[in-house]
Amino acid sequence: MNSSAVGEANFLCLGINHSLAQTVIRKQFALDPQGCERMLMQLCADQQIFGAVVLSTCNRTEYFISSSLPAVQLFSKIEKIVAEQAGCGIYYVRRYFVYYSQQKAVRHLFRIVSGLDSLTVGEYEISGQVRSAYQCALNLRKTDWLLNIIFQKALHYAKIIRCQSEFSNTGLSYGTLVANEISALNLKSPRILLLGASGQLGSLVLRTLLNRGCRICATEHRYPVKYKHPLLTTVSYEKRYEVMADFDAVISATSSPHYTVTCRELCEISGIKSVEGKRRLFIDLAVPCDLDPDLDSLKNCTLINFSYFENIIKEHQSIRNSGAAAAGCRIDDFVDETWRRVEIHRYLRSSRAPGAEIDNFTARELFFMMQNEASEEQLALLYNLYGKALKSSRTGRKLFRNGGWC
Repeated sequence: MNSSAVGEANFLCLGINHSLAQTVIRKQFALDPQGCERMLMQLCADQQIFGAVVLSTCNRTEYFISSSLPAVQLFSKIEKIVAEQAGCGIYYVRRYFVYYSQQKAVRHLFRIVSGLDSLTVGEYEISGQVRSAYQCALNLRKTDWLLNIIFQKALHYAKIIRCQSEFSNTGLSYGTLVANEISALNLKSPRILLLGASGQLGSLVLRTLLNRGCRICATEHRYPVKYKHPLLTTVSYEKRYEVMADFDAVISATSSPHYTVTCRELCEISGIKSVEGKRRLFIDLAVPCDLDPDLDSLKNCTLINFSYFENIIKEHQSIRNSGAAAAGCRIDDFVDETWRRVEIHRYLRSSRAPGAEIDNFTARELFFMMQNEASEEQLALLYNLYGKALKSSRTGRKLFRNGGWC
């Protein structure tokens, strides 16, 4: 790890994300864990870069850097490295990347880690991804005091935002919404027949339900189900009607151009008595619908489709947008608090305020120095802080030794 020159470290960020580029473009700049480590080593080999954190997910690749270089010079240097890694021209990087420095870079990081800048607002996963990226850089000793302060604060404040903001408590994943409907059946271990498990949406629903302890039977047609799990079995798509009567719920998430389940065939092949004798839930996630709407007319059968979930999503999105606005205001306060902490540490590390002088500086001397310089409000604040410090002598000594009175 390069040693941060006193007072010189600047916090800068550049990267690409889902709001700026499509998936095919983001893939060019994406890095696997080994690629992130190699990039960290390459960046920090430069003596003017004191530390770095590289975050690469399916939706973004971001570089957070502490450096003595001015923003323009650093960005130009990183652009060349990124372009070389991606095998493209610098103009391509400049077209799709965003650039932030100092407080704006801090605010950008805080919005990322709290889920405000995610494709799905308020999602939890990004916080863990940021933590892993920071931990990787920390383990490789590629962080400095500036990155440590900012990332630790970001992760801390993200917890506060998730706990106190409504936007982080409303799941928008179709997998989650489907699982909630299954849970409403109040069955200990529901049995589910899933059509289209090999597709993108079907595989998402499959994993979510298995994590909830549901027993899944997935149909296989043109593509096999590659996912393996003790609660997962498979059956040929052509035999779906023969086994349908044994399940509590049937979910269709196929791209079929025709109905995958019709009311007539269900009754003829499965047997109308067995169908009527048990409560069943049919969930149609296909667009256009591929479950016969007449299924809803069968006794003890309920059919819900994609539009049903869209209405829930719109309601949840409204709650999230309201909560996200409030969380955004809190982030502005958190950024100010964090940057004040940075400036205090920057001052304490500077040659103007070596640690020995701070330790030998008394509160009495501070009071007398401020009596002719500070306003009544500033003096009142100082007295209040000093009074709180005196409640515990150890806390008081630590507070003044660390410059907490600044």
